[in-house]
Amino acid sequence: MLPPSSDSDSDEEEVPRQKKVGQSATAGMMPPNSSSEESESDDEPAQVQLTRREREQLEAQKAAEPDPEQMRKDMEKLALIRAKREADAAKRIAKDGWDRMKPMSESNHPPGMQWPPQS
Repeated sequence: MLPPSSDSDSDEEEVPRQKKVGQSATAGMMPPNSSSEESESDDEPAQVQLTRREREQLEAQKAAEPDPEQMRKDMEKLALIRAKREADAAKRIAKDGWDRMKPMSESNHPPGMQWPPQS
């Protein structure tokens, strides 16, 4: 038996490795981020992707914070509406003797009607 020759070892080293033909191993992967962003994203759980319908429902559930100026205008309109309704109720009471827009009660019923109504 012959001792192994150094020629056979060199033959193996000389044979170039065959590269695989096709896509690279990193195909479809995102490029690496900066180190500060990587450390933050590793700590946070992955965000769940929502469908368009789910996003719309979520946005509809969130209460939009009204603008203070718009809120003030709305409150002024509401005060005007309340004042008008009170004035209209006073006119109805003066004209008819009772407010037909309110529920009938002991203090609010047509004149000449006995309260409680007789069945």
